[in-house]
Amino acid sequence: MREITLREFQIAELDILKRIDEICAKQNLRYWIMYGTLLGAIRHKGFIPWDDDIDVAMPRADYERFIQYVRENPEEMRPLEIEAYDKTVGYPFYIARLCNQNYLLTFEERAYTSGLFVDLYPFDGMGNAKQYWHHKHPELLKIRKHLTLSSWNSLFYGRGIGHKIGNFPNAVYSRLRGNVYFLKQLDRIEQQFTWEESRYVSVPAWDPDVWFFEKEWFDELIRVPFEDIEVNIPARYDEILKERYGDYMQLPPEDQRKPHKEFRAFLKE
Repeated sequence: MREITLREFQIAELDILKRIDEICAKQNLRYWIMYGTLLGAIRHKGFIPWDDDIDVAMPRADYERFIQYVRENPEEMRPLEIEAYDKTVGYPFYIARLCNQNYLLTFEERAYTSGLFVDLYPFDGMGNAKQYWHHKHPELLKIRKHLTLSSWNSLFYGRGIGHKIGNFPNAVYSRLRGNVYFLKQLDRIEQQFTWEESRYVSVPAWDPDVWFFEKEWFDELIRVPFEDIEVNIPARYDEILKERYGDYMQLPPEDQRKPHKEFRAFLKE
């Protein structure tokens, strides 16, 4: 196997995004690029130069139909496959990923490997009351910590000796429970409200903080350039990016312009 560069990784991800765009158009599914990928489209007309992932969001119903389509058409989709906790043994994440299995990703701190991926985010309704999610956020963080501990290579998790020792009982409990137990807890909390009944939508089971995106911000999608293709973004991207990033056109300090990746990526040869 040959380890690939960041740019090679981005180009392979872009090929996956092209397939997502084609399938969603063919199957009449709604999707849009989100988070750092949306920011990259507006600020850089493509990838943020140091970014190492692509984020694609869909309303929950379209997300589930997309996953079903990929799974029911393996010959058409090869080498792409869905990895998600419901059918991928040991999968440690709440969101699903569409993975190119011609590549191998190894995760330094997790007992898990995957193909080269694009993240798929199920956007769910959050109801109409912000206070509910502010109250629920500590519970979500607690469950997500157990989820991390359940798939960590070592039972000693933390920044220093004291932190590692303090986490040890939780790590043992989390490992015995297994990651699926905590993922189902997150799913139960995430899907309490329907898209139709909600003013706010997001992925509260995944997002590190509570972000409230108005559902109406996603009513209209437009096409914009991203690298050498066109993709869907919400027409009201400005409100979305301000909610998530504040002054989003301002570049971060130079020492923060680096990939976030926690893995190494290899091309199978």
